[in-house]
Amino acid sequence: MSYIEIYNENIRDLLNPGAGPLELRDEGGNGAPVVAGLSEVRVSIMVHVCIRGLMNLDLNI
Repeated sequence: MSYIEIYNENIRDLLNPGAGPLELRDEGGNGAPVVAGLSEVRVSIMVHVCIRGLMNLDLNI
């Protein structure tokens, strides 16, 4: 599972907020865009991952 925030055309990894801004890329062929450098974690309890991501949201709107 991955968890991102997109705000003002900036993409942030909410599971690894220290990674800095991420880039959306078109890998071609299958037509599905990907976020380069996005972390993925295995999930056993969904609520733990959701809380971790919510704690890293930038609420300075």
